[in-house]
Amino acid sequence: MSFPLLLSVLSFFLVLQRSCSRSCDSSSLVFHSPALIPTLLVWTSFASTLFTSVVLHKLLNSWRASVLHLWWESCLSCLRAILPLIHCLATLSFFSDHWSIVDDSSTKWRQFKANLTSNYVFGRYKDKSPCLAYPIDEETWLEFVKTRTDPKWQEIRKKAKFIVAKNDTPHRLSRGGYDLLERRIVEEKLKRRQVKSPSAEHMCPPSPPGDLWVLARTTFGGNMTSEHTLQVSQRIAELKQQRSQGNF
Repeated sequence: MSFPLLLSVLSFFLVLQRSCSRSCDSSSLVFHSPALIPTLLVWTSFASTLFTSVVLHKLLNSWRASVLHLWWESCLSCLRAILPLIHCLATLSFFSDHWSIVDDSSTKWRQFKANLTSNYVFGRYKDKSPCLAYPIDEETWLEFVKTRTDPKWQEIRKKAKFIVAKNDTPHRLSRGGYDLLERRIVEEKLKRRQVKSPSAEHMCPPSPPGDLWVLARTTFGGNMTSEHTLQVSQRIAELKQQRSQGNF
């Protein structure tokens, strides 16, 4: 297990344990709410909500594989005790796939820290404190800012911004990614087909990758996100036309 994934597992269960000890009147998390039940469809939002109070951890490289195994088993035991309280026994099988949890949790944890850095350390909210918007104490926030203003980290950020600047086909996807975009497309297709023939059963095949790529880079006004994106989308349209004519 890599170090970032290990940290995400630790952060998830630390916040989970802390949140479950709060009363149901807590302003941050209410576990009996159906909107927060960690199923496959809402896991992204659930994990993102949990990670809003964990941004700092010490290195845990000294942990051995056997210790990690015991840690994971204890986490599962904790979940088995918590799930009946949130009326979510049916989702227990989802947590058996711990790699899915760890991978997605690691992504959400990094995204949250990146958001804090972009908006509150260097961005438009740099004169404000995120402690009012997120359950982060002032001491933790000051330590986080210190890590982000360190010269070594600044050099890493500079290299990352240079790489991002090279991206000439930016997308407009939310944190749900292509999976959420695909689900929305399927829902729209089903609604249109049900209006035409309500009594029939409808199946929607997956959208072609090229169509998803173009939709992910189309603005609300119908424009492409960049000039190069427009050129690529036109090329995709040409290839689709050639294929329909049997020339590709």
